[in-house]
Amino acid sequence: MEGIYWDEKKQNQLAKINEATIKVYQVKTEISEIISPSGKAQIEKELRSKNLPENYVQQITGKYNEILPKLKEISIIAEAWLNDLEKRYHNCSNVFCSNISDCCDNETYISNINNYNFEEKISKELNKVLEVSNNVAVELNKPECEKRQQSLLTIKNLSTNPYYIYQGDKLIETIQGNSFKTYYLSNGVYNFKAVQVSGYLMYATINYRQAVFNNACQTVTLTIGYEDK
Repeated sequence: MEGIYWDEKKQNQLAKINEATIKVYQVKTEISEIISPSGKAQIEKELRSKNLPENYVQQITGKYNEILPKLKEISIIAEAWLNDLEKRYHNCSNVFCSNISDCCDNETYISNINNYNFEEKISKELNKVLEVSNNVAVELNKPECEKRQQSLLTIKNLSTNPYYIYQGDKLIETIQGNSFKTYYLSNGVYNFKAVQVSGYLMYATINYRQAVFNNACQTVTLTIGYEDK
């Protein structure tokens, strides 16, 4: 019929508009889930379910809050394109739209949508949160001594009797018989004296010990509770 246009070129254009619409809609749906209040609440719930210390939860959610404006900007662009794609589809599907007129010429427009690369832009922002999460995981997996930047001293009492432990002249601990105590200490030289509390006939056994720490995570074990030769 005269003035009515429908051919393979128009069908191809409409198919491309449909493909672009599906792609943008999927992106819009994905971003909406990420930036919604329920999305943020779910992230916080999952982090706390892992019993993460609060400072680590704040680091991750803080980075999430930082990327929200950029994700919202991408969402607005996607929404604008969805609205425009709908109009272009209606224009192109109009039987009175000539296949040689501007109403069905969308090649450049659709190319611009494809070249925008939504997935890359979203991933770039989400990777910022992932990087912080990975840093937190590394920190959590560090040995306690590395977190503290201290070394580990163990004082082991080999006697069945209790001993007072002095650092210099200061009493710091009583170690019961056949037991041990562990301490985190910074780099330095530490002098200890162990004095038997009970179980002796005439005089208490006294042990003098020294521990030297030059680097974090060194381990030193001192034994007490016997006569030194």
